[in-house]
Amino acid sequence: EEIDLCWRLWRHGYRVRVQPNSTAYHIGGASLPQRSPQKTYYNFRNGLLLLYKNLPPSAWRRTMLMRVPCDAAAFVRLLSNGRWAEAKAVIRAYRDALKMRGHYRQRRPAEDDLTVLPPYRGLLPLDYFLRGRRTFLRE
Repeated sequence: EEIDLCWRLWRHGYRVRVQPNSTAYHIGGASLPQRSPQKTYYNFRNGLLLLYKNLPPSAWRRTMLMRVPCDAAAFVRLLSNGRWAEAKAVIRAYRDALKMRGHYRQRRPAEDDLTVLPPYRGLLPLDYFLRGRRTFLRE
């Protein structure tokens, strides 16, 4: 994932920059159909691992206090829309991400690591879905 790569580069002292005038041709998830249980599985599992690998333990715990309810809401929505296989994929993603934590434990940032990216100071799902905010600059 490009976010994981940028985050790891930042933590290792590289500068991560953006070129706002550039055009990126990114076909997100082109290898899997939009409503694929496999795609749902990878999106959830990789997102969970991204946070685990790149956040110090206390920041990870605080983030998960917000992440888990959001994922639970997504799970309920999938169930209510009859997308049983995708809902099951969310459960599998959590199970497998929890199992995989040991592989990344030694490489996680320490509690006092100053190379961790500064957090977004809002509640992203609230700002995006309820307030309609579509751009997020460091504030």
